[in-house]
Amino acid sequence: MRTRLVALPSLAASALVLLAACAGPDGSAFAGEWGGPAPSAHVAISEDGSFSGSDGCNIVFGTGEFSGDRFEFGDDVARTLMACPDSTVTIDPWPEAARIEGEELILLDDEDAELGRLPRMGDVEED
Repeated sequence: MRTRLVALPSLAASALVLLAACAGPDGSAFAGEWGGPAPSAHVAISEDGSFSGSDGCNIVFGTGEFSGDRFEFGDDVARTLMACPDSTVTIDPWPEAARIEGEELILLDDEDAELGRLPRMGDVEED
């Protein structure tokens, strides 16, 4: 009986370690610059969840949070409302969330439908 009591905590600890490893990317996986050079759509995500970028015309910024294999942009997204030329390709509406697939950031709407893809451009430069 004693052997079982010792084995159960060890098994539980091992299971937690395995689950944590399978949980998906953390903030460091999302941290970086995604998209193309201005004026094309791009976003820079920091490990603390703050982000800034452009929808292709307007500036966007705010803070989000990492949730498993997703980055949720959050409810406090600020966005300028400039008059953009009709030929400008923008991401509208701004995505609710994103996930990583290879070297691309997949932008998702509120129903998890794909809005667009942004290639990884590099690391975010911290101040």
